[in-house]
Amino acid sequence: MLNLDRLPAKIVGRRVKLVVLNETHRAALAEIAKNERIWRHYPLDGMKDEAFNAWFDESLFDATKLVSWPFVVHDIAEERLIGSARFEFIVKEHDRLSVGGTWLHPSAWRKGFNTEMNYLLFEVAFEILGAKRVEVRVDARNEANLSGMRSFGATEEGTLRQIYLEQDGYRSDRVIFSVMQSEWQVVKTKMANKLGVVVHKLSFR
Repeated sequence: MLNLDRLPAKIVGRRVKLVVLNETHRAALAEIAKNERIWRHYPLDGMKDEAFNAWFDESLFDATKLVSWPFVVHDIAEERLIGSARFEFIVKEHDRLSVGGTWLHPSAWRKGFNTEMNYLLFEVAFEILGAKRVEVRVDARNEANLSGMRSFGATEEGTLRQIYLEQDGYRSDRVIFSVMQSEWQVVKTKMANKLGVVVHKLSFR
């Protein structure tokens, strides 16, 4: 089974640092969430205080039940908060979880932060928690993320059609990708090559 006792409070990479979400992050995270581009294809509008606080409260509650483990994401070089990501759909008895729930401020888009976050979270999932399967759900309209997952060698399993109702009434699809523990070293090498690292020294606690 997944060793959830080893869920980290902090994960540090070369460019990003992930810190487990707590109440002290609420105000700062709410501030950077006030950009409509973040939520354009999201089933919630995080610009609205009520929606953001409901999302934040639910995130904290889910962490107490160990069905999700949310982080805030920091840009190390600029010492600033840039968004959030998490382990979700955690199923301890089946040794599986998902990497997702990711949103970043537009100033952090297309700069490699998302790739490094995925690298770090996959590494923790397989090498620390003992996952046998890690899943990622990608919005079918997000060509950049779809291309990225394919390039890393993740298996595209299919599409969950019209699974989310967006704010504008559009029902969006999610493409399911997965990596098995036996496949991780190959995927890890491809991610590391894209990040320009040979051996990534994981720092967590």
